[in-house]
Amino acid sequence: REPGWETRPTNPTSNQFSPGDRVQHPAFGRGTVISSELRGGDEEVTVAFEGRGIKKLVASIARMEKVS
Repeated sequence: REPGWETRPTNPTSNQFSPGDRVQHPAFGRGTVISSELRGGDEEVTVAFEGRGIKKLVASIARMEKVS
């Protein structure tokens, strides 16, 4: 594991991210959440990253943070 690796609790009961949320990802940079769904015991988040396109990420391993 990388230093600083964090995991979120599995089997979330509500979404951590919502459409319109601004996020920061260590590899993809800043982006805007397009959609978020609970799927297979985790949250799948679709994000439009500036200059990187649209990515689907699993919230528990993506290491994204909400930004203002």
